[in-house]
Amino acid sequence: EECAATLGVPVPTIYVANNPTVNAYTFGTDDDAFIVLHSSLVDLFDEKELKFVIGHETGHIQNKHVVYGTILNVLLQGGSLFWPWLLLPAKVPLSAWFRRAEVTCDRAGLLCMPDLGAASRSFLKLAVGSRKLFAELDVDEFVKQAKDGRSGVGRFSEAFESHPYLPKRIEALRLF
Repeated sequence: EECAATLGVPVPTIYVANNPTVNAYTFGTDDDAFIVLHSSLVDLFDEKELKFVIGHETGHIQNKHVVYGTILNVLLQGGSLFWPWLLLPAKVPLSAWFRRAEVTCDRAGLLCMPDLGAASRSFLKLAVGSRKLFAELDVDEFVKQAKDGRSGVGRFSEAFESHPYLPKRIEALRLF
């Protein structure tokens, strides 16, 4: 409710899905959107980190990303199995758009939960997926990986991903 009020959108329906993968997403249409949080995310994240994630997902609603995000998900999950050669021309530019949309929604999450530490921790927890290993991570070393990844052949692999690399997202939030 607080995130919806901050971003000026109606309060979305939120579902919790029993799923061991740490993830959250927004589905539906621009007029009828809902947020899904995986149970593992709810268990791993503290209240501030969870509010950042809900703010991020609410940002997709505010910025009218829901329809295109849902289409991309369908292409990535189902359509690619049947017609990968047909869908590649649509998937690459749609994925590029979605990577930019993710950065926009990270900013919405930071507006809802104005705590850069909580936002950064949410990305680290998303990256490692383990409460035990999380304690050993260094956020500055993690962000340094973004700079290291800008050279070499590996930098081109992000072009085929739907989300920007997590160190880049932390770096973008620091700049914001």
